[in-house]
Amino acid sequence: MAESRNTSVLLVDDDPDGLQGYKRTLRKYSDVTTAENGSGGLEAIDQHGEFAGGISDMRMPEMDGVEFLR
Repeated sequence: MAESRNTSVLLVDDDPDGLQGYKRTLRKYSDVTTAENGSGGLEAIDQHGEFAGGISDMRMPEMDGVEFLR
């Protein structure tokens, strides 16, 4: 029987390879949405609503992780 997914996670990182690695690991347990920058992360929140959790890279161009999480 497949495991039930009742959580959604947002991953924000400017490294596409890192995002895919996290996504492969977490997709067994959660619905995973990714964004390659802070602006994309904010758009994902606007489109999908709240997420159960999120992971953000702290060092990204344009908008760093702290600014995104605010």
